[in-house]
Amino acid sequence: MLRSLWLVLWLLLPLCAMAAEPIPQGRVRRVAVMPLGMFSNQGHLIDAADYVGAGLAGRGFDVVPQDRLEQFRVDHRLRRAEFMDRSVLRVLGVELGVDALVVGQAYMTGEDIPRATVSAQLVECGDSSVVWAESVSASGDDYTTVLGLGRINDMETLLQRVVGDLLSSMPEEMLVHPSTVPDFEIARAGFKPEILRGGQRATLVVEIKPGGEPLRRIRAYLLDREIELHAQGNGHFSGELIAPMVERSYPLRIYVTDAWNKLVTVETDAVLTVDNSPPPLSFHSSDRVLSPNADGVQDQIRFTPEVGDSLHIRGWSVCVTDASGHAVRSEEGRGELPEFFVWGGQDDAGHIMPDGEYVCSLTVTDRAGNSTVASVQRLEVDTAPPRVAVSLVEVDERRMVTMTPAPLDKVSRWSLTLHRDDRSVIIEYYGRGTPPPTVQVPDRAAAYSLETWDQVGNRQWVDVSPLLPPEPEFQEMDLEPQERKVWVDDF
Repeated sequence: MLRSLWLVLWLLLPLCAMAAEPIPQGRVRRVAVMPLGMFSNQGHLIDAADYVGAGLAGRGFDVVPQDRLEQFRVDHRLRRAEFMDRSVLRVLGVELGVDALVVGQAYMTGEDIPRATVSAQLVECGDSSVVWAESVSASGDDYTTVLGLGRINDMETLLQRVVGDLLSSMPEEMLVHPSTVPDFEIARAGFKPEILRGGQRATLVVEIKPGGEPLRRIRAYLLDREIELHAQGNGHFSGELIAPMVERSYPLRIYVTDAWNKLVTVETDAVLTVDNSPPPLSFHSSDRVLSPNADGVQDQIRFTPEVGDSLHIRGWSVCVTDASGHAVRSEEGRGELPEFFVWGGQDDAGHIMPDGEYVCSLTVTDRAGNSTVASVQRLEVDTAPPRVAVSLVEVDERRMVTMTPAPLDKVSRWSLTLHRDDRSVIIEYYGRGTPPPTVQVPDRAAAYSLETWDQVGNRQWVDVSPLLPPEPEFQEMDLEPQERKVWVDDF
C-alpha cells in the first residue's frame, strides 16, 4: 500500500509543478508603424515612419510593410491613430498578425539648421496597454564637436540619429501580457429619454463591437429589473422599460456572456434619472408701470427669471394677458431660459395696448416633463398724462395762481411760466413732485403756460392761455315745485 501511495504522488508531482508555473507570456516580435510625419526636402518627401520601421527591423523586429498597413487603414477608414479604439486595435492584430503598434508624431524643420522631434509609443494590440514610450528632440548643431566638426546639415542624417537615440531606450525583450480586456467593446449605451418622471416609458439603446468570436448572450439590468433586449442587427440592441417611481438616478449594468461562456460585467456611463419635482422658479420685474409712448422713459418692462437647474430645462413659454384673461403677447422657446424678457406694451401684432392692468406669466418645463408657472401680477399700462388745473385767485388782496392736480394723478415734475399780454415771459416756476397749492403772480401777468410729467414720463402741455378765476361749481337745484305738507289733526 505504501508503494502504491508513492506511485500516486510521483504521478501527481508533474501536474502540481505544471499548475504552479505562470502562464507563459509572449514576446513582441511583429510590429506595425503608423504614419508619424512628413518632411519635404527639395521636392523629396521624408517619412519619419520609414526611419522608425528601419530602426526596429535593425533591432530584430518583424515590421509590417507600409502598403499592407495602408490597405488596412483604407478598409477600416482610419485616417489617424487617434481614431483607433480597442476593438479596431484587436482587429489589426488579428488581420495583420502583429503584436504591437507604433504610434506617435514627428516634427521636422530645416530652413538653415535641420531640427527634428520624434515621439513614439508601442501599444499592445491585445489590451491596448503601452509597452514602451520615448521622445527625442535634436538639431544639427547638437552633434557638433569641440573643433566644430560633426555638424549635421541634412534632414536624412539627422533623422537617422534621432531615431537611433529614440530606439536606444527600448528594452531588448518586451513581453505581451495575457489580455484581461474582454473581446468586445460597449461602443454606446444610453436611455431615451435620459430624464423622465416615474412611470413613464423609456428606450434603452446598446451598441456592441465584438472583437472576435460572436457573443452568446447580452443582458441589461436597472437595479434588479432586467431589460429585455432585442437585436437590431450590426451589434445594435434596444429594449423598453417603465421608469421606477422613486426619484433618483439609476445606473445601467450590462452582463455579457462571451463565446467561451465567460460572464463579464460591464459598468457603463448610462444613467436613467427619475425626476418628479417641478423646477423651482421665480419671476420678477424691474417696474410695475410702463408708458409705451416712445419718450424714452419706462417705455418697457424688463422681467428676470431665476430657475433652480437651468441645464435640465426643456422648454419655456411667456404670456401677457389683459384683465379679462385674454392673451395679448406670447413667446416660447426650447432649452435654457433667456437672461431676461422685455415687454414694450404691445400685442403680438405690434399694436400698443390700451391703458389698464395686465399679468405676465412664465411657464418652465424640465426635461422630465414637470412644469412650473410663475407670474408678475398687476402690471399697468399708463399713457394718460397728468392733469393739473391752473386758476387765478386773490388771497389777502394779492393775486395768486393755484395749481390743482386731478384726483389720483401723481406729478413727478412741473414747470409753470407766467406771460404778459404779448406772450413774453415774466417768470418761470419749476420743481419736482406735487406742485405747491399757490404761486404769487406779478401784476403784469396775464397768461400762463404749463408743463407737467408723471413718474412714467407722460407729459401734459398747456400752451399760453389767459389767467382766469376758477369756474364756479354749480350744484343742480330741483326747480320742480315741492308739494306743500300740512299737518292735519285727525281727532
